Amino acid sequence: MKLNPKFDQEALKQTLGKVGVHEQEAILSKVWLGEFKAKVLPELNVLQKEKVESKTVNELIGVFKKEKEYCLRVEKTFPELTQTLDHQENNSHIALAATYHTVRPKMIEEMHADILTLQKYSGWSDGSIISTINMHQDISRQTDAIFNRTQSHIIDSIEDNLHKLSLKGVIEHQGEKFENAIDLHVRINDQGENKYLADSSIETKY
Repeated sequence: MKLNPKFDQEALKQTLGKVGVHEQEAILSKVWLGEFKAKVLPELNVLQKEKVESKTVNELIGVFKKEKEYCLRVEKTFPELTQTLDHQENNSHIALAATYHTVRPKMIEEMHADILTLQKYSGWSDGSIISTINMHQDISRQTDAIFNRTQSHIIDSIEDNLHKLSLKGVIEHQGEKFENAIDLHVRINDQGENKYLADSSIETKY
């Protein structure tokens, strides 16, 4: 990744030759930041537009993956300019995205898995899920929002099943019949849904 290949370096040299060392540093910082913004901000705007215009979850996940790759590449290639853009221009999008994806490299995959689980329990349309995601600005908050929605629906479903179990002595969950809460808990663990129960009120009922 390179900045403007048509940049007039000769003109910059002439400008720098007319000022002192401290002024040169300020000029260089301003020039390189300007070139950096001209390169990366239009790309980010395109990605943001693609996210807003996504019609399906799969389309949106694809854009998130492109954004992840782009932000990590920019931060790796221009770490100082990325930080300058954050601190001087109050534009932290690239810096935050790179940090989040470095700390949680499977974050997009986790979000996608949560979306599939949410759709199974709630019947939410792709449009509703995309609207919920786009209410939040960064990938970390978006991922957490989907997890929280999924957790809420799963807990509500299990609470309802436990209530029915106490009344009828048997309930049907995901096409199978259960006669006690322990059997239901084992089945939920087998489905990989126990992560949504951790630290929740429902956890104490098993």
